[in-house]
Amino acid sequence: MSMNMKQWIAAALFSTFAIASPAFAQLPPELLQGGGGSEGTLYSDAFYKSKDGFWVVMRNRTDDGLRCSVSYIANDWLYAIHGPANAREVKENAGQIWFSGKAIPAPAAKVEQVELFIRAMKGKTATYPAALTKVIPEHGTFVLFLNVKNYLRTVIKKGEDSDEFAVDLRGKQVYAAKLPQLQKAYAMLDKCMAAKGG
Repeated sequence: MSMNMKQWIAAALFSTFAIASPAFAQLPPELLQGGGGSEGTLYSDAFYKSKDGFWVVMRNRTDDGLRCSVSYIANDWLYAIHGPANAREVKENAGQIWFSGKAIPAPAAKVEQVELFIRAMKGKTATYPAALTKVIPEHGTFVLFLNVKNYLRTVIKKGEDSDEFAVDLRGKQVYAAKLPQLQKAYAMLDKCMAAKGG
């Protein structure tokens, strides 16, 4: 995929959070990670770029620790991890991981509950419940809900700086990711969520 396509996906990702389109208005709020409205309350910065993809951090302009995310945008797929969007989610350390890709099928309904089989290239496999939705044009998206702080602490403590895995849906591989610079990405997300605003 050309860099133009990568930039288009980045723009689509940014618009997902910065502008609540009519399609997004119909999705459950827990899948929108706060939206953003037309006020332009979010901003993003690319902090890692290579020929294979790039990492972007997104946050509230007020740096209040809410709606923080880091996303890796690659050829035909995107990986993103989101922190809490509001005070209630902060108390619960509620977060989400998104897997988006062209090979992920669009759901029959707006949101569909599915079971994912995740195969890590380093040997570990597991099955997880997820929501299947469509928030990026031409991409299906799996959303996994998790305790984001515990997840980050575990990954950061392990010190692994890359991850490679595939995701199967109903016995068919529909997503594969190779993530570089995990320590930097997760440290940036952790720092963003700890911000108190100014």
